[in-house]
Amino acid sequence: MATTESEHPEPPSVKRFSPTKFRVIHTYVRNPDREVDNLLAEVAVTEGLQVSNFIVASAIETNREALCIHYNQELDQLAAGYTDGVVRLFKANTMELVHSLTDDDIVASPAPVTNIKHRPLSKNYPITDTIVCTYANGCVKCWNYNFSQCLYTIKEKRQTYGIAYHPRLPKFVTCGDDCKVYLYDEENRVQERIFSGSNTPGVLDGHTSRVFAACFNPRSNHELITGGWDNVIQFWDARQPFAIRHIAGIHICGDGLDIHPKGTEILTYTFAAKLYCGILIEVRNNHALGTINKLPGAVYSIAVGPTKKPRETTQKKSKQAPAKMDVSLNIPKIAIKYLATLRYVKLK
Repeated sequence: MATTESEHPEPPSVKRFSPTKFRVIHTYVRNPDREVDNLLAEVAVTEGLQVSNFIVASAIETNREALCIHYNQELDQLAAGYTDGVVRLFKANTMELVHSLTDDDIVASPAPVTNIKHRPLSKNYPITDTIVCTYANGCVKCWNYNFSQCLYTIKEKRQTYGIAYHPRLPKFVTCGDDCKVYLYDEENRVQERIFSGSNTPGVLDGHTSRVFAACFNPRSNHELITGGWDNVIQFWDARQPFAIRHIAGIHICGDGLDIHPKGTEILTYTFAAKLYCGILIEVRNNHALGTINKLPGAVYSIAVGPTKKPRETTQKKSKQAPAKMDVSLNIPKIAIKYLATLRYVKLK
């Protein structure tokens, strides 16, 4: 399928890449009249997924590797961040390329896009047609994607891996390779706080390695959690100088943290035994309620439904190793990335 760029006018600072540097190799949009067995078989072979319960809604394969994906605010476009530093937006229904986001900074110093987010929508903050992206060279850029225009740039002196928005306030945090988490006020465009440990020997009140994921508590204006390579999820309170508690044993290497809207459970994934495992954790006592195992394919976002009641067991429960509970998942649609391929899949 031929690709087209946005018809909106672009500012002089926007640079276009030569079509030969990026191209769509294969595009597929599901048609009820078309047989999809071959495509399902291809997904099973190349991505190692159990596809018997999945329907491939659409797919696009390009000659560049995509590292992160995110829907736009109106859910009609899918933004993908590539290793060449360019964020490309595709129509969700046709997978047609409509926007390429790049500027002088990216052309002069290209770096992989590590995360894409937009401010949560509300009555106070309606749709603004903007997304914020982080880059491996430390840049944080806010884009108006309809006009392919960069609205502002923050340059951090580190590799920046992730971003998370506050659910109600115009604030966000970024995380990276310096073991710290930066809190920004987006309206005033100032850095408000740096979350880090006390460096006290024997006290684990901050991260000791790269931080990849962060998430605000939807039931609090002050609390958030972070995780990364040090195998620890840290709990932070903006009113406290250091982390207030932690959960150990969870190795996170991507945007793999989420909190239930009720604030009672955490959903995360950990990389262990060559499997990406989703783990549901009860916030009150740090107990793992269950796991969701997937072969490598980096499932970035899944919706969690209610948990089932624990099964009766005659075994004596251990306080250190609580009995696991089954997890009931509600997954209407998942966006999955694998190398240079973007695919939508949904359960039957």
